[in-house]
Amino acid sequence: MPRKTLSDELKKAIAHLPSREKDKYLFRLIAKDSILTEQLEYQLLEEGSTKEQRRSQLQNEIENEINGIPKAHRRIRALISAVRGQSALISRHLRVTGDKYGEIELNLTLVLSTLKMVARHYTMGNPRDQIKLYEYIIQRLFKLGNLADKIHEDYRMDFSETLQETGRTIGSNELLMHTCIMRGLDVNELIAGDFPRPAF
Repeated sequence: MPRKTLSDELKKAIAHLPSREKDKYLFRLIAKDSILTEQLEYQLLEEGSTKEQRRSQLQNEIENEINGIPKAHRRIRALISAVRGQSALISRHLRVTGDKYGEIELNLTLVLSTLKMVARHYTMGNPRDQIKLYEYIIQRLFKLGNLADKIHEDYRMDFSETLQETGRTIGSNELLMHTCIMRGLDVNELIAGDFPRPAF
């Protein structure tokens, strides 16, 4: 259903409401939008000072969520679901805080934690499901390359070790390496500590 725009007449009528009446409507609308509520908490109550703390907490949550999948549920599809859930939390963190550096760091944490989990428990899983996960990870790495182009080069260097570890972890997985080749991701760029760029 398309969002209805306010007419000029309604805007004027709202503008002339008593302050108490306007506040009542405002609070009611804010309460219906959880992200807006969190944005206001971050900006007004925390005064934007908790960005690093929020980032660190989410980083720990990502690692715990991916590593904590119960043994009985260790199927690739369960891992894919967990990855998508954490990806949504990263997007929410960005919308609330505007933390572009954190968007890269948190996504790299998600990618590397997932690859390590695959190496430990999922290499014998359904190949189709594995490839589905690998293609998602490859898309995520290409997206991170685009995001990294928008931050200062000095900040990009902060991610070098994680990128190298990601590249080495990919290199130890034959099916993942094949999928990278087919999708144009040069793992050597990761091993060199750089963000990958599409080969075609």
